[in-house]
Amino acid sequence: MMSDNRTELNVFDFDDPEQWNKVLDIVDDPLALRALDAGMNALCDKLGKKWDRGLGPWRFTDRANPNWRIFEAEPPTPNSPNWYRISGHCNTIAPWCTAIGSLLFPDHDWRYVHNPNLPKFDCHSAGIGIRDEKSSLVVMDILFSPETLRTGKELELVQLLTSPESMDIPLLEAIELFETGWHI
Repeated sequence: MMSDNRTELNVFDFDDPEQWNKVLDIVDDPLALRALDAGMNALCDKLGKKWDRGLGPWRFTDRANPNWRIFEAEPPTPNSPNWYRISGHCNTIAPWCTAIGSLLFPDHDWRYVHNPNLPKFDCHSAGIGIRDEKSSLVVMDILFSPETLRTGKELELVQLLTSPESMDIPLLEAIELFETGWHI
């Protein structure tokens, strides 16, 4: 997907209050809820647990992940960015990120992307919006900040996610796969 310097890379900032208010305006959209439920139900089925939106995705963070201690010490408030952060299970929240991107940036072609072969990460999944033959990419990834995705090892992550080696699935197809119990 991302091939040269002509590509404009935009990383959505879920922590920016103005941007988060845009998310809050659409968080209950049927597509966003369907994507959230699809990813979370697939994870919960795998874990032998029941998904309940009232608990928030954050409660299903991998307990071995250092972020769990932060969440446990100070649980996030409902419908805050941290409410949706599920560290250790990026593939579970990526459909929701992709759906939010499609609602906020409808002029982009939205894809769930996953790369299982990342040298500095075990693997990673995110939402990527593509416009005008890859002249513009929007990354929707609630687990990384925009600054870290524009620089350093996380920029390498974006480059790897947008490489030909990544699994690249159109949004609705990804949701349907998760609804059938598919889970990476």
